[in-house]
Amino acid sequence: MGISVATDIIWENVSARFLIFDIPTSTPLEELAAEIEDKNDCIVVEMRRFLKQNSPKEMSPVLITILGTTVPEAIKIWFVHQRLQKFIDRPRQCNKCFSFMHPSRICDKTIICYLCGVVHIGPCQQPEKCINCNGPHNAKSRSCPSYITEQKILELKCRNHITTGEARRIFQQNKAKYSETVKTMPAVTNIEDTINVKFETLLQAINERFERQMAICGYATKIYGLYLSKFLQNNHTVC
Repeated sequence: MGISVATDIIWENVSARFLIFDIPTSTPLEELAAEIEDKNDCIVVEMRRFLKQNSPKEMSPVLITILGTTVPEAIKIWFVHQRLQKFIDRPRQCNKCFSFMHPSRICDKTIICYLCGVVHIGPCQQPEKCINCNGPHNAKSRSCPSYITEQKILELKCRNHITTGEARRIFQQNKAKYSETVKTMPAVTNIEDTINVKFETLLQAINERFERQMAICGYATKIYGLYLSKFLQNNHTVC
């Protein structure tokens, strides 16, 4: 028909990322990508070197994105099999409002203080308060429940090769199901009483079983005594 068609690819759905270590910083990434594609059955989509600014290191890790959702256990580079490490990105926040939901470049909110969560000029004099969970810590704290939740969402995204939005939706659905299950569970008003009742029931069952065993032993002893008496009586008669 001669109609031009354009589409966007959601790379999270069709790609996988992993880290390889101890790659010489003098090696161009283009050369590394060509070596990986030549010696392994994969197509390199993107590469990024992790190197701190002004770092004198001669080796550095490299983040590699390949086409496909399966990460191999190892790849062959320059005749050496090198093990890989799955890459799970850390939660990223907007540098203006410190939300996890969008990047800074599209944020239209006023810049706030990450320590107290309000807009002010000069050093912060307010107690710390998280803008995300209202907890007594700053918005960049890694112990923040919102940060931990976002980390779990990114792990879900990495394991299932889905977008961040899809991972967040699945995580919230699973969380809602768990909350509903907890609500429908019968409440235990006194755990100590429950444990005592179960313990007494167990002791009673053990005692009943012991009594049955003793009764069986007593019956067996009586039968044995009768047979022994009869045996001795017969022997006495023969003599």
